[in-house]
Amino acid sequence: MSRSFRPGVPGPFLLASAALLAGRCAPSPSLAFESAAEDAHEAVQFTVREAGYELFVEYEAPLVAEAVRFITHVTDTRTGEPRRAGPVTFRLRSPAGDEDEHIEEAPARDGIYLPELSFPTAGEWAVSIEIPQGAGTAVVPFPAVLVHADRAALQDAVLPEAPEGIGFLKEQQWRLHTRIQPLMRRSLTHRIEVPAIVRPAPERQASVTPPVAGRLEAVEAKPLPRLGLRVEQGELLAYVRPPFSDYLVRVQAAEAEVVRSRLASERAQTILERVEKLYERKARSESDLEEARFAARIAEAESTAAEAVSETLATSGIATSDGGQVRFELRAPIAGFVREVGSVNGAFVDAKAPVFRLRDSSVVHVEALVRPDALAGVVDRERPLILRLRGVGGVKEVFLARAKLVFVGDEIDAHTLTVPVHFEVPNPDQELRIGELVEVQFPTGPSREEPALPLTALVEEDGRHVVFVQLGGETFEKRYPELGFRDGSYVQVVSGVAEGEWVVTEGPYAIRLASAAGAVPVHGHAH
Repeated sequence: MSRSFRPGVPGPFLLASAALLAGRCAPSPSLAFESAAEDAHEAVQFTVREAGYELFVEYEAPLVAEAVRFITHVTDTRTGEPRRAGPVTFRLRSPAGDEDEHIEEAPARDGIYLPELSFPTAGEWAVSIEIPQGAGTAVVPFPAVLVHADRAALQDAVLPEAPEGIGFLKEQQWRLHTRIQPLMRRSLTHRIEVPAIVRPAPERQASVTPPVAGRLEAVEAKPLPRLGLRVEQGELLAYVRPPFSDYLVRVQAAEAEVVRSRLASERAQTILERVEKLYERKARSESDLEEARFAARIAEAESTAAEAVSETLATSGIATSDGGQVRFELRAPIAGFVREVGSVNGAFVDAKAPVFRLRDSSVVHVEALVRPDALAGVVDRERPLILRLRGVGGVKEVFLARAKLVFVGDEIDAHTLTVPVHFEVPNPDQELRIGELVEVQFPTGPSREEPALPLTALVEEDGRHVVFVQLGGETFEKRYPELGFRDGSYVQVVSGVAEGEWVVTEGPYAIRLASAAGAVPVHGHAH
């Protein structure tokens, strides 16, 4: 049933909406219709979407030569924002093919143009609106506008029915940043979702431990590395100076042993050469020659061992200061960040007690907890992963095309009844934090085209998912769709919404609030 415009008299839906959201269109005497209530025409409204715009238009059924105000709401469907500035042109074509145009230089209010259009002849007129955009112009045609010869013809006319449903004014939609998208087919992949924990990669963490007990010393002209400092592999971090009476004696004894064993080897070689000459002149026996050779080999082995010990000490991080005192170098075994500092400058540190702990988190492991019956679909090395992180800004999804499978557990956890599966994941921006709980989605089959809506379109009501379908510019209908599988931020729609129907994808809770009020809209309102 069509409704009548009643200037200055807000209907029950307007009053309910004002109480709920304070978003009602405020009546303006300068913009109100001038006709008396008893002379109000039948109201017509329509919604069209084309060329990136949605037009919601309301007007009184026009009579010949009588100016009619077309209340035209202009919304950019890509952003959900109203057109706030700029001219538009209304182009009129009569049944005989005559053309006329009407230019509105600017909206009367954000998103609302109020042209007064007059039609000199009866019949179906073709009306369109031209909206400048960039270097071109968007042309949006109206449904045919039927112009009546007189009031008798108007009363006999059958006007299009306005949709019935949940009323929610355009001004409210704009204020609350409501967005609407059509249900369309998208490429979806069936996935399973499992909980996961971010773990450090074992080969990318290390402890710096002194080989001997001693006093910790900072590198000259530098403080000890602080927590969070980035260090490079092989970088000198600090020294450990062992007690003088203990370690220095051992170092000096090793050096002395090198000298002694070298001299002993040289003497044994000299003796061997002399015995060999005497043996050639028959002055020594064969047993004397064998004994000299054996002594030479023993001395050479001792010399080699002493040099190896000395070389080991030289390459194990020992440095000798100008005063002849020995100290050990503590160098970074990997590149990364200092995650723990276990002592302070000048403190005595024990052997085997880590002084620094380093970690490189540019690559981490994600330990997914997978049910045994789902392992077959998870361990395919060629498939990408989707990680869902929950942070301050809400849920964020990270697509990983190169997650490397590194480990599949061989034991089922008795508490979770799952198997740990580790993936090596690049983490250059440190978005994944060690110990963080995340969700991992694994594809279980090939992608296919399915009707899908973003998850933001869903509202939970009494344990069921609800969506709101736009029947007209300011009229919505609640639907209970049957949903299928989810892929990232989209979900498959099995039934309940037809392809091409426009669904609220941002701001559905505001419309649910209007729905809960139980208000019945009055189509048409004063501007």
